[in-house]
Amino acid sequence: MAQVESRINLLKERVAKAQVEEERVRQALELSRNAYVALVQKRTDLQIELASSQNSLAQVIAPAYPIYEKVAPKRALILALAVFLGLVLGVMAAFVAEALRPPRAEAAG
Repeated sequence: MAQVESRINLLKERVAKAQVEEERVRQALELSRNAYVALVQKRTDLQIELASSQNSLAQVIAPAYPIYEKVAPKRALILALAVFLGLVLGVMAAFVAEALRPPRAEAAG
C-alpha cells in the first residue's frame, strides 16, 4: 500500500510539473500570436503606404546635361604606366632570379 501511495504522489508531482510547463508554453504561444498579429498589421500598413506613394518613388533630383567634351582613354598616360610597370617588373624578376639561383663555387686562388 505504501508503494502505491508513493507512486501516486510521484505521479501527482509529475502532473503538477506538466501543468506548470503547459502554462509556460501557453504564455509563449500567446506572446508569439500577439507578435504575429502585430507583424501582419505592420505589413498591411506598409503595403497601404507603398500603394499610396507608388507615384512618388521615382523623382528626378537633377536634370541630365549632355557632355560636349571628347571622351577617350588617355593613351599617353597608359603608355607611360605600361613602360614604368614593365621596367619595375623586369627589375624585380631579375632580383628574384638572382635570389633563387644556387650560390656559385668561388675559385680558390
